[in-house]
Amino acid sequence: MDNLTIRIASLKGIQKDRMNSLSEIKSKLATLSKEQNQFEKAVTVVLAANRYLQERLEYCLSSIVTSALQSVFEEPYEFKFIFTTRADKTLEARPVLLRNGEEYDPLSATGGGVVDIVSFALRLSCLLISYPTLERIIIADEPFVHVSIDLQSKVREMLEEISEKLGMQFLIVSHEEELT
Repeated sequence: MDNLTIRIASLKGIQKDRMNSLSEIKSKLATLSKEQNQFEKAVTVVLAANRYLQERLEYCLSSIVTSALQSVFEEPYEFKFIFTTRADKTLEARPVLLRNGEEYDPLSATGGGVVDIVSFALRLSCLLISYPTLERIIIADEPFVHVSIDLQSKVREMLEEISEKLGMQFLIVSHEEELT
């Protein structure tokens, strides 16, 4: 064989190897494309589940806290979470207390015990979410120490309402006779 024939045979061998490599690469690309499609579908499902759980969690927490506030106070309080999201990722869940539709800072207020009611209802909500089959007995030591005396009977009514609605019992240590 002359050099040209050897060179052509060599190039044909290289071409065959590269065609095989190209076929392997195309096959891998098709597999990766399918995996990417499956991954994107999975991400869509996870994001939808995340939004659903976020909404349910917000509803559970907000409804119990708002109900407790409205049972005790005559002012129309509402408790909710403001979610900050970017690119379908929740970055922050900020609890907000609204009074007459406007954001209200209970820490700047004096007396009334709004923080005690919110704190109690949030802890109760978290227990119910964390332990749905909870024995439903809550023991608390002075949970409403900052609630004004004129609202103590409303707090008792709130506890009775929660007890009835959620099937819970409360054992509360308190110096306030209205709560007993």
